[in-house]
Amino acid sequence: MAPRRPGWRCLVAAAALTLASCTAPVKPPTVPAPSPPAAAPEVDAAVRALLQAAGEAAPGEAVRLRLEAARLLGAAGRDDEAAALLAPLDLSSASPEVALEAAILLAEHALARGVAAEALLRLPDAAPDAAPALRRRLHRLRAQAFAALGNALEAARARIALEPLLEEGEAVLENQRAILRHLTELGDDALARLEAGGERPLAGWAGLARIARSPRLPGDFDRAMAAWRQRHPDHPARPQLMEGVAARMRVEPLRPRTVALLLPLSGRLAAAGRAVRDGVLAAYLRTPPQERPRLVILDTRDGAEAGAAVEEAVREGAEAVIGPLAKDAVRALALRPALPLRVLALNYDDGGTPPPPRLHQLGLLPEDEAAQAAERARADGAVRALVLAPASRWGDRLVTAFRTRWETLGGELLDEARYDPRGTDHRPVLERLLDIDESKARRRALEAILGTGVRFEPRARADAEVLFLAADSTAARLILPQIRFLGGGRLAVYATSAIFTGRPDPRADRDLDGVRFADIPWLLAPDESGSALRRELEGLFPQGITVYGRLYALGYDAWQALPLLEWLGQGPDAGLTGLTGILTADPDRRLHRRLYWARFEEGRPQPLGWTPRIEGVGAAAAAP
Repeated sequence: MAPRRPGWRCLVAAAALTLASCTAPVKPPTVPAPSPPAAAPEVDAAVRALLQAAGEAAPGEAVRLRLEAARLLGAAGRDDEAAALLAPLDLSSASPEVALEAAILLAEHALARGVAAEALLRLPDAAPDAAPALRRRLHRLRAQAFAALGNALEAARARIALEPLLEEGEAVLENQRAILRHLTELGDDALARLEAGGERPLAGWAGLARIARSPRLPGDFDRAMAAWRQRHPDHPARPQLMEGVAARMRVEPLRPRTVALLLPLSGRLAAAGRAVRDGVLAAYLRTPPQERPRLVILDTRDGAEAGAAVEEAVREGAEAVIGPLAKDAVRALALRPALPLRVLALNYDDGGTPPPPRLHQLGLLPEDEAAQAAERARADGAVRALVLAPASRWGDRLVTAFRTRWETLGGELLDEARYDPRGTDHRPVLERLLDIDESKARRRALEAILGTGVRFEPRARADAEVLFLAADSTAARLILPQIRFLGGGRLAVYATSAIFTGRPDPRADRDLDGVRFADIPWLLAPDESGSALRRELEGLFPQGITVYGRLYALGYDAWQALPLLEWLGQGPDAGLTGLTGILTADPDRRLHRRLYWARFEEGRPQPLGWTPRIEGVGAAAAAP
């Protein structure tokens, strides 16, 4: 929960006391909840008086008085004015406590605007001599900022530093839940290294996160917890936290005796179907032999008769199905009132009808990637965006998903444009998007008025901060140099996984430098187990792994998720970290992937971290 700010009436009274004494800072009284925005005349009068006194005071006292004025404006909901008062101040003459509070206020404002990186630049790493209330705000802000940037480890460290400063039991428990939530985003190998590193209490938290990041059979869970308690006997984790972990992670998984794969192994989708099949088989062979069900593989061809394929699976004795893969086939199953067995489809029905109870859906949905591009850009502090996409159904779907999420998060979409995916010269489209054609029109109008030529250099628009680019690698390599040539190089570019072939190619991808994109973690930052799996698959399918790597990962994750489908439906904290992302399920049993981010540098993707958790404007600042 975000720290409460004192009400404006209390701060107006405090300001009056400050002006009466002008000798020592007056701590504003704590009130139970924020007051509504202040009546402008009262606030304005108090702020004017404080600023007038600041103009006549010594430098250190002047900073303190301006801080009082900024605090008053902030309590009245006028954060932009408060930040404008503090931003130009020279804090070197202020007392350490006043300087720290000013930095905290500026960081809070930056975080509310979604600029997490600026918030961290404002804040010191620690302030051991500051008052506990300020230190609480400092460490909470650092945790929220690191989380907004996708840096789960440092977010956890900041919350560990926060814990000794918390007084209420519920606040400690919620903070511990956040520590565990951050750390479960790390890979198992990273958590093992942190636990072995011995940094207390982080090592214990890392060991607990290893247990809490994937469900286990009750007996396995109890043995893992007993071993953890032996390794970390004095760990500060609260009993209520441990009970919650046990309730969530002690799971009786689904144990079908026969599983059927319904995949197109011939026809136009055969290559994709075989890639998914091979991913499923890789996961199947990694399952302990005594736990492997019987596996039946059925060729659905192009998936036209999904219902008939399910009936055939039932005749084969299947108790669960993975597939079908074709969207039309998933639609056919979604229209049925009931299914005879549990089905994990590998695509999504877009029809909008409630699916039958046993139908679960998982896929590589590009709309999820576009929505997470909006989340990443807002977390990075951008507000005004442009969109460039191909003139195609795929482009329309991505634009709609980005626009919807961007505007939900308070972003402004300035303009959007479509390019011909078969073309090579995109300058006319780009000139319109970047407002260069308007710049040229102004030149022509001026020349007509003056009756003579005018020396002129067209300039790209300066109001946009972000470009969402829906393009594959081939199109992006053509488009981005043209954007830079036209003066749009300062735009931060965000893209989907389509921009990355799946294999680093520094020579071809140097033109993509600076682009941020989301993709599956298996391709961007695999742990040791994921790297070993990739080597195995590359040995078996040296060409296919590049073209179909994401589909291999989808098949692998489908097998891992199948026994946990009921567990995944428990809510957002029930997440399975897979090769394709962190999998969670919504109430309609649609599985969603939280993706990993990278940025091209010298033609190679450099990992940035997970898509930040964000629910709305300033969500990071409101997080517990």
